[in-house]
Amino acid sequence: MEKESFDTALRELTSKRSSFKGRLTKFKNTLEILSNSKSIPQVEISKLSIKLSRFEGLFTEFDELQTQIEILNVDSQEVELNIRDILEQDFCYCIATAQQLIADNSSPRKSSHSCCSNEDDRDRSLLGFKLPTIQITKFDGSYYKWLEFKDIFTSLVHDNNKIKDVHKFYYLNSYLEGEAARVISNLEVVDKNYVKAWQLLCERYDNKRQLINNHLKALFNIDTVRESEKSLRFIIDHISKNLRALHTLGLPTESWDMIIIFIVSQKLDATTALKWEECRSNIRDLPTLHDFFEFLRNRADVFETINKNKNIRRSSSADMPCSPKHKFQTSKSFATTSSSTKAIACSVCKGNHRVYECLAFKAKSIRDRLSLVSSLNLCRNCLRNNCNVEHCRLPGGCKICRQRHNTLIHVPESVDESSAPVETVSMSSLSSTEVLLCTAMVNVINPSTNERMVVRALLDSGSQCSFLSASVKTKLRLASQSTTTKIMGIGGQKLNVNTQRCSVRIQSKCSDFSTTTTCLVLPKLTGNIPKVTFDINHFNISNFQLADPTFNIPSEPDMILGAELFWSIIGTEHHSLDLLVHYQAHHLPKSRRAAWTDINV
Repeated sequence: MEKESFDTALRELTSKRSSFKGRLTKFKNTLEILSNSKSIPQVEISKLSIKLSRFEGLFTEFDELQTQIEILNVDSQEVELNIRDILEQDFCYCIATAQQLIADNSSPRKSSHSCCSNEDDRDRSLLGFKLPTIQITKFDGSYYKWLEFKDIFTSLVHDNNKIKDVHKFYYLNSYLEGEAARVISNLEVVDKNYVKAWQLLCERYDNKRQLINNHLKALFNIDTVRESEKSLRFIIDHISKNLRALHTLGLPTESWDMIIIFIVSQKLDATTALKWEECRSNIRDLPTLHDFFEFLRNRADVFETINKNKNIRRSSSADMPCSPKHKFQTSKSFATTSSSTKAIACSVCKGNHRVYECLAFKAKSIRDRLSLVSSLNLCRNCLRNNCNVEHCRLPGGCKICRQRHNTLIHVPESVDESSAPVETVSMSSLSSTEVLLCTAMVNVINPSTNERMVVRALLDSGSQCSFLSASVKTKLRLASQSTTTKIMGIGGQKLNVNTQRCSVRIQSKCSDFSTTTTCLVLPKLTGNIPKVTFDINHFNISNFQLADPTFNIPSEPDMILGAELFWSIIGTEHHSLDLLVHYQAHHLPKSRRAAWTDINV
């Protein structure tokens, strides 16, 4: 039954491929006819341009279809690959031929020139000079661009009675791209379809409610304004453009001055906002939007003047010759630029943008961003590689707290380090020597389900809390909750991880000792303890019951018991293994002999 369905699917795909072959042959024959023609009408070139765009889509569909056939028909893989190669060559030949025909027979838009000029030849001769050609910006379906495109296209092309409808349709197609081009892509470029195409576009984008919503979003969702002339001038142009568009759509924007001033003033940097309040106090009546824009322009002029003076001083100091009395030996470095620029690669998602522009990075929580910055060794100020915050040349810092870090990794006061509890733990360092640490095999029990498992625990009297590995938490299905606890080790080093707490019950395998404690959960606790396996036959420990019978075999502990439980577990009875001194003198390498300590069991 399964084989029948498999064969049926393969036959259907093969039948679709035959249809693609027929369409390919038909397009190829059309190109041959056009290539043999002495002159090709402009209408045929326009039709060929539309057919070419569809043919390119057919090529993409064929690639997907052929891939499915190759997956199903594994037994004839070589045959299918040969078919793919033959058809792909035909597709490429047809596309290249069509493009060449369009390029060779496209007129340099003589009629376009006439439609893009507001005066005819007689009027231009009266002016005494030739006006520059008006270029119509392509429309990609963005609502905020529609009014501008509609007015220009209507004035130059749509209302021009000297241009035939088929030519208008051709021009309309050439000025559309993206979503807007798909609106009329199913219409043939013929004289009678132009009116329908223009009507479809107007119905799709001449939506007054949608246009108003988009301009209002652009007006009220303003980013924080930086302390620079470019940022201030941009905000003036941005607000003016959207207000003009909303006024054209019939909204009473002339009475919005106080609303706009309030919204924008909240986005200004602290210094500029203070200057505006000082300027505002000198205005007797309520400030108008004109007053506000005038203040921003003056402020931008100040920044521009200061920056120009700085550049002049730098250039003059660089050109100033050194006097013989104060001549020092200097070195010069030279930089060259090439025509090929290096692509920007985001360290987070590998995209072609900076980290601070990465949507994936912005979507993460603040703590996840901090963890990424630390793990990727990024500068905390500019979020770039090969840079550190101490030597970062990027001016400024956090726009919220004015500290030397990026605003995207600013930690709010509610979860700041000063308000979060800090757990100080000891961290081990790797070296060529080794000290045997106290370990024990214990039962770890889920208090809710009584599920249990035996784990190896490291007893650490230098830790202020206990830890549990994430693997044990998962296996026992322990309930946990997030915590803001900071883990700090030797030298004040902080461990940048998102910690969780869970409650477990610990039970000894050698006695009736049992207790319940709370542990912090970490992905990995430490490395193997001990580092190497050693022989314990020389130790006189046969009369003792060991808490960890395999203490001489390297393995990773899944639990660390801190100082809170350390002395309760160790107790007061100790036994010294004097034989260890004799063992290490005769059986350990010289580099390791001084590292062993007496073990208390």
